[in-house]
Amino acid sequence: MGTDTSTDELLYTESDSKFNLAIDRSASGQYLFATAESSETSEVHALRLTKAGESIGQAPAPVLSCVAPRRFGVLYSVEHRAGEWLILSNDRGMRNFGLLTAPEGSTISEDWRPVAAMPYDPRINLETLVALRDGIACFGRVDGLTACWIVEGLAEGKPVDQAKGDLSV
Repeated sequence: MGTDTSTDELLYTESDSKFNLAIDRSASGQYLFATAESSETSEVHALRLTKAGESIGQAPAPVLSCVAPRRFGVLYSVEHRAGEWLILSNDRGMRNFGLLTAPEGSTISEDWRPVAAMPYDPRINLETLVALRDGIACFGRVDGLTACWIVEGLAEGKPVDQAKGDLSV
């Protein structure tokens, strides 16, 4: 911002015309996500904006990193909270999407782990997640009806896998 546009650096180009590109900021404000998505496949790239307590002017040079390379038939979305990725995905046979977590900065889906406080249930179709200071809200449908699930009991900075099943429906 505030510099000559001729010095701007191109960070990403989506060359496959079957994919749309969306840009979203994480709830933590620390990342910008570029999501390339078709009807059957997605790929998310993360750009670190700031670290906790750091102003944008102090941030390092921009580096766009892929959260997990695209694989045909795998859809996923990413949110950031307290040093980890929160992921909704249909990977690993979770046809109606499951909630997973991985260390912040992870770049392979093999690092994704199920969230014990919200195990996959094929009756539940998870559609959206929202990272909260002390938990996570997931929105979707169960048996066709709209629902919201809250994973509570997460102190700021506490990993999701330590929620100990504090789940509200």
